[in-house]
Amino acid sequence: MKIIILGSNGLVGREVSKYLSKKHDIIKSDIDTLDLKNSESTELFFKKNKADVLINLFGKNEHISSISNNLKTVNNIKEDEIRDYFEVNTILLFRVCRYFTKYNIEGKVFNFSSLYGHHVPNPKYYSGAHKSLGYCLSKAATVMLTKYLAVHFPRHEFIDIVLGGVKNNQNKDFTSNYIEDIPKKRMLNSSEIGPVIEGLLETKYITGTSVFLDGGKNLY
Repeated sequence: MKIIILGSNGLVGREVSKYLSKKHDIIKSDIDTLDLKNSESTELFFKKNKADVLINLFGKNEHISSISNNLKTVNNIKEDEIRDYFEVNTILLFRVCRYFTKYNIEGKVFNFSSLYGHHVPNPKYYSGAHKSLGYCLSKAATVMLTKYLAVHFPRHEFIDIVLGGVKNNQNKDFTSNYIEDIPKKRMLNSSEIGPVIEGLLETKYITGTSVFLDGGKNLY
């Protein structure tokens, strides 16, 4: 299959690209090399690059590196921050999905939301601070966008991959608190994501649904 991976330079993107390139023709691009905010250049990219699959791994996020990472509380969240998250994680995601369907009669689209698009982040993971509200809202919108597009483009399959707890050099306090609430008692390795996508490539009867890769954290 020919597969477009947007966000191929990120932690997950690199691993997914590496795994899928063993069997498939991969077209890699990233927000640094393709200006998704430019609608004309984005459309031209999809016009030139026909594919069977689109994997959307680009996005705006904030990462946990230390306890003093200046994460905000509800009282000091700026409205512009919420707009910035929606611009990248929702509007640009809609843009690439729409152009993919325009230039491919059929195909499969993988969007990546987050466990925080389904559940409120527990402040205990962030030393009493809060994970960005803009991030959570935009990832919740990703879930609905995937469902919405699945209804309106029935010749395509749209699948939401819900990531929870991807291992990424988080500090010890965050990791220990987070793992405490995971039935599997460990973080998700980014190398585990590619095989899941591979397993979903052949089916054409799964669409508009979410697949949780969270070690069972969503269960309680």
